[in-house]
Amino acid sequence: MPPHGADCINSSENKMPVTPSATTQKTQGQKKPPATPTTATAAAPAQKADALLKADHRKVEAIFAQYENTEDTAQKQKLARQVCKELIVHTKLEEELFYPACKEMGVEEDMLDEAQVEHDGAKTLIAELIKGTPADEFYDAKVKVLSEYIKHHVGEEEQPRDGIFAKAQKAGVDMTALGQKLQARKQQLVAETDENRLEPPQPRSLHPQQQKDGQENSMAGHSNDRDRDDRGRFTGDDDDKHDTPHFIDDATFHLLSSTAQFTLISPLQYSTIYIEDINATAFYNHTEPVGHIDYDLPFKVPPGYSTSPKLPVDWSLDSVGYEALKNALGGTLKLDAIGTVGIRLGQWSETVWYMGSGIGASVRF
Repeated sequence: MPPHGADCINSSENKMPVTPSATTQKTQGQKKPPATPTTATAAAPAQKADALLKADHRKVEAIFAQYENTEDTAQKQKLARQVCKELIVHTKLEEELFYPACKEMGVEEDMLDEAQVEHDGAKTLIAELIKGTPADEFYDAKVKVLSEYIKHHVGEEEQPRDGIFAKAQKAGVDMTALGQKLQARKQQLVAETDENRLEPPQPRSLHPQQQKDGQENSMAGHSNDRDRDDRGRFTGDDDDKHDTPHFIDDATFHLLSSTAQFTLISPLQYSTIYIEDINATAFYNHTEPVGHIDYDLPFKVPPGYSTSPKLPVDWSLDSVGYEALKNALGGTLKLDAIGTVGIRLGQWSETVWYMGSGIGASVRF
């Protein structure tokens, strides 16, 4: 078939030669409108799966940067909802299509499981942001921690050799065909997801403990704005209200070795608890990051008092929070913390959501 807009008078289907009429000659002398491309040539090539997902990552990073650079409350609310929508759609794409395709082709299951837990940690924060406003306590901190979670997750997926995307390619996942499925599903999800009426996403692997009577989880919610007893432990009014000791008794930060150590009190009399992993960020004044702990070497918490290993801390060196930590050298500082903790007791294991405020920490060189 001749291209759209082409003159057909010399087609081989004509049995007799045609002499152009005056009308025909006049038409031929005029400029013809540009040919309209056919559907086949107009359609842009489909994005590969990894390229589509990376584009999502860049968009979310840009929104987080905008949030960090604005002080306007209304704009913060808008940007928070934008980033929540983008992440809700993105996590659904990966969980419904990308991760199952990777698993089917033999990509390491442990790696995919860890990615799912990271998604679920983000979903917990997304749910908090959806129901809150920038005027709420910890709101900016939650946005900041969510951005750090996403940054870590993106790094795990995009590592050139060992990331999930690279592993998927090596395993033979058809990125082109999968990209087409992702594009189609994304269009559906974007159309279905109203930025102003977001529903909290449902975690698959995490089951955050519900708070009772406005009190925080005993592992995380306690105030350390109090004196110390003869063992150097924090004491105060809180001890008079609760007979059960808190799981985290105190903390010590070591600047030179970039580590943190915790004194723990197990609530169990006979059994040993194992901490499987920790992914948490400490904040000064609710929003200023001090440092991040990402630790995955199990350690035990026996009955009674015990001390954690010195956990490596990635300091937020250019932050107000880290400056406050240095200024508290030789004394104590109150910090907040948000993160997830993996716990194992016998054959039972669980990842719990952790939020602590006013945690007293000693600062040592």
